[in-house]
Amino acid sequence: VVTIIFLWLTTIIWKRGIDQFKETPLMGLGFNADRLALGGHMHNSYLHALVQTGVLGTIPFVVALLYAWALLWRLSLNLDRIPLAQKHLVIQVAGILAFLSFRTIFESTGAFFGVDWLFLAPVFLYLQVVSRSYNGQDETR
Repeated sequence: VVTIIFLWLTTIIWKRGIDQFKETPLMGLGFNADRLALGGHMHNSYLHALVQTGVLGTIPFVVALLYAWALLWRLSLNLDRIPLAQKHLVIQVAGILAFLSFRTIFESTGAFFGVDWLFLAPVFLYLQVVSRSYNGQDETR
């Protein structure tokens, strides 16, 4: 029953967020717009980003997430070239990225300055460094 009520309330906020986004699609309403303008928490990273920052702020957010997945994909194609210790870290990073990516659907993961950035920022950095090292971009090894 609690889950059904939560989903019902969430979809109401999502609908109100979409309506609000349509009024200010380019720039959004600013930080904490879901709470201030809609009276509730958005519980969806993409809608949260759209309401707060509009299309201009949502595009970099989505591109960064897709870029992290692209780096992880490239690393997974080169796993045979990566030392065992690094393989374990790549697999752990994949788990963290998968968890946080799924969580973006029902929570505002990374769409604003929340605790999830304590995990996302090092994951992004690690993927870039390791990807550069094992995809031929860093020939100094």
